[in-house]
Amino acid sequence: LGGSIDSVATQYILTMDFPSLRKLQEKEYCEKLVEWMKKGNSFYTFGTQCDPPVCWDTVREWANTHPDFSVAKKIGRTYEMKWWDDCQRKLSATGEGNATAIIWAQKNKFPAHYKERAPKGQQQIQLNANMDVKQLIATMPPEQLAALVCAIEEKTKYLEGASSASDLSETK
Repeated sequence: LGGSIDSVATQYILTMDFPSLRKLQEKEYCEKLVEWMKKGNSFYTFGTQCDPPVCWDTVREWANTHPDFSVAKKIGRTYEMKWWDDCQRKLSATGEGNATAIIWAQKNKFPAHYKERAPKGQQQIQLNANMDVKQLIATMPPEQLAALVCAIEEKTKYLEGASSASDLSETK
């Protein structure tokens, strides 16, 4: 934390941007951050709303060194998530919006909350580059192994039915 404080202090000494530091202490920027993120905007673009504008590194440093601003960031993230949920709800109700863009944004902005999950009862296998096929098969639950065998049999029948490489590329 000492290094963070030093870098923030150096930033303000070099730029003489003391008014924006005062705004943090007065909590003006905390309130502005929450309002900014309520509109679905990213934490890292908040610097564009500051006077004078600051880069995203500075905004991140503020969150690391000012507890009130850090709390405002967390509250803002909750509102940002709600904004994306509202987009998804609107799309479901009216058909307005782009499902792919909304889902992509939710999964990438909030990966802990919007991620692919295996159906109940199935475990996901973590693949390791050094894992051999025997080891992989040994770690599979029986129903997943049966599904793999069926998929291999179907692919084999498909490949046997193709008379040439051009047949394969045409029927994908």
